[in-house]
Amino acid sequence: MTDSLNIIERILGPLHFTTITVLNNLAIIYQGQGKEKEAEQLFLHVLNHSDNIQETGSPSTAITLHNLAQLYRQQGNYNKAEQTLLHSLSILEAPNTTYDSPEAIDLLIAGTLDALAAIYQLQNKAIDEVEPLYKRSLHIKEQLLGPEHPDVAITLHDWAMLLSDSEPRLEEGKKLFERAIHLSRLGFGPNSFKAIQYEEDYYDIFPAED
Repeated sequence: MTDSLNIIERILGPLHFTTITVLNNLAIIYQGQGKEKEAEQLFLHVLNHSDNIQETGSPSTAITLHNLAQLYRQQGNYNKAEQTLLHSLSILEAPNTTYDSPEAIDLLIAGTLDALAAIYQLQNKAIDEVEPLYKRSLHIKEQLLGPEHPDVAITLHDWAMLLSDSEPRLEEGKKLFERAIHLSRLGFGPNSFKAIQYEEDYYDIFPAED
């Protein structure tokens, strides 16, 4: 770590929110720069301190695990990503886990469910194993954020992509896609990256009729 990070860790402590935030953000920057080894070392550094002081049940640990899992996904190590996300989920679902509010915990759970479902799809797991994760995530988001929140569109899109691989369920997937596109236009803007991406995915699967 850099000298400045060592100073922050020494003054605030290894598991202070600011310390963890700085380390996680730096690891994400490294990941974006293709410095995967450095990113993994930072994530594991934070997790190692969590183990040492028995703070493995904190939401901050779950967030670090989630970020590490995304790194493993980027590396194509889907089995490691799956196990890391399951660990993160088990922390968030533990009855003694506390955060800013119960709602905040539930939204972290929803994000982890989405990430885990995406890994399962990459592992070519059966729809019956993947779909319940999207259903649960969607329910949480709709209850806490409202049915027209743009985050709802993300889960709808990913669920629609899942169903697009099943011929008998294409019509279900089409409806999910149409709702995802509508919400992405409302929430992100009609010319946003996500709205355009969702439309392109839709027309790849359901070509426009002449």
